[in-house]
Amino acid sequence: MTPNQLKRTRKLSPSITKFIILLLTVIILQVLINSFERSTPPNVANVSSSASTNNAKQTQTNQSPNISVVDSAKNSIEIYNYNNDSPPTVIKVGNDPVAMIPDPTGLQQYVINKGSNNVSVISMISVKAYKTIAVGNAPVAAAIDSATGILYVVNSGSNSITSIQLLGLKVIRSFYGGPAPVSIAIDQTSDVAYIVDQGDNAVLPVNLSTFKPIAAPIAVASDPMKIMSDQNSDSVGYVLSQATGTVSIISYISSKVIATLNIGGQPTSICEEYNQGLIYVTLGSSNQIVPIDLIAFSPLKPISMPGEPTSLYCLPNGNGFVIDLQSLSAKYFSLLTGSIINSIPLTGDPVALSYSPSKYEST
Repeated sequence: MTPNQLKRTRKLSPSITKFIILLLTVIILQVLINSFERSTPPNVANVSSSASTNNAKQTQTNQSPNISVVDSAKNSIEIYNYNNDSPPTVIKVGNDPVAMIPDPTGLQQYVINKGSNNVSVISMISVKAYKTIAVGNAPVAAAIDSATGILYVVNSGSNSITSIQLLGLKVIRSFYGGPAPVSIAIDQTSDVAYIVDQGDNAVLPVNLSTFKPIAAPIAVASDPMKIMSDQNSDSVGYVLSQATGTVSIISYISSKVIATLNIGGQPTSICEEYNQGLIYVTLGSSNQIVPIDLIAFSPLKPISMPGEPTSLYCLPNGNGFVIDLQSLSAKYFSLLTGSIINSIPLTGDPVALSYSPSKYEST
């Protein structure tokens, strides 16, 4: 099967719609409970600011705190608005947080705490962590199956995957993820997980109903560290390999690598801007972001990004956020031109970022 034969269609199944409605109901109930527990808005209490209380309230009601940065050194999440015209909201989480996953609604975030072996659940409405869920040893990554409403957490220290039902936030079970699992992606239509096994330089496809492999491990380039499923397709996954500077493209249909792209520069992060039909990969060692055409599966002209770009997040408006470790900042920039729109100073040890619209946004 050639890359051009892979269908790129967006689907919204009844199960996804039902899950989103149920999740919104849970979130609304939680907010109502909070309103009875204390008289001040819950999202004001955790604002780290020298500004007055009135200014803090104004920030929360009139602006959009919608870029979230994982600070591994401070064991916290710091939420900034686009304009960076007010201090960030700081939410304490577990030890050594390394990743943050938004749910399908964007109204909750799940923070993976490697050092404390748990997941912090954050409400983006009340802007606080309200639950902690224990998982396996040294969790490092996660993915959500939006068709079933289940969060799958990769435990690198116990070679396992923990599944968590998001409706009720209960652990379902754990299952074997390979000798050195580091990342996971979900095929939403076939209920199959693709687990990156760094020990065997392979991707293991596992049926999420039987928890057994559906095929032999898929060999990829050495030192694989991250996988992402295509947002517009139910049939493709992208695997980053740092040591070889490559992107392996996997067909979920055939369980085979259909292309390997040499992009160099130690790729560290990947995201998709589905309106353009492009994915973007950060190359920290060469100060570049490489766009990749998803139809031809071909790298395009790199975008120059001075500094040391890591953790990339694409927005549907044609722009993106990227952490620059050299200048210790989060840069808001155009994915088309690379021009910097705004730069937000950061502190501590920023290791990942995410975007989550707040209820106050108008766009």
